[in-house]
Amino acid sequence: MDFPELLGQAAAADFVLSPAQTWSAQVGIQHLQMSSVRAIENGYWILRCDVNIFAWEMPFTEEKIEAYYSQYGEFTVWGALIFLGLAELLWYFSWKVAEEDMTSLLDVSKEFFRKRQELAEEKYDEIFDQEELNLKAKQSLI
Repeated sequence: MDFPELLGQAAAADFVLSPAQTWSAQVGIQHLQMSSVRAIENGYWILRCDVNIFAWEMPFTEEKIEAYYSQYGEFTVWGALIFLGLAELLWYFSWKVAEEDMTSLLDVSKEFFRKRQELAEEKYDEIFDQEELNLKAKQSLI
């Protein structure tokens, strides 16, 4: 169970026997989990025997599960890595385009707010000048 490249050769099998003599319960559990993953990857039933004696009546079916990994092996992993790499490149270049768009949008926004600020300052100056004239007119009446 420790050599997935060898177990990939057994993908055509319907049933695999896995004798196990482990040193401790923790190691046994780890090996059990690894053998379960290998069985799922390659689409076969697995019977794992360890030092304890247990007996079960297990329902086995004649149906063979065809797993994608068992048919294509490591090409599945390499295909996924290539796909993720291409997706990363696509994301990177699309972000570069989006970054340029955001920069131009930011420049337009800055120009818009600069014009609005100038307009507000002009209005403020007009109101201030008008109030100043009104104040001078009131003072001249006094």
